[in-house]
Amino acid sequence: MEDVAALCPRVVVIDGGRLRFDGAIGALTRRIRPLRRVQVAADAIPPQAALAAYGRVVARSEGSVVLDVAPDDVAAVVAELIALPGSRDLEVRDAPLEEVMRELFARGEEDET
Repeated sequence: MEDVAALCPRVVVIDGGRLRFDGAIGALTRRIRPLRRVQVAADAIPPQAALAAYGRVVARSEGSVVLDVAPDDVAAVVAELIALPGSRDLEVRDAPLEEVMRELFARGEEDET
């Protein structure tokens, strides 16, 4: 799906003969999954309870964590995560297109076109 996003600036989604969405992939992502995906690699990842204050924990390992963060909170969360001991890599991106499409089709409501 990342190849689709790289090659196609516009997407048309038809489900059961109904037009569910027609527009830019970024607009679809912001409509269906507005949370931003923030990932950091660091020597010391805080405990699960502390991470919950930043957003929803998507994945966690010994040296990294991936969070879904509200768009308005991204700057503050990035500041906190980059200050972690041994912080060496930080990435902020939209949710993967696969997740956006899965959620779009899981919703029973009809989106505006």
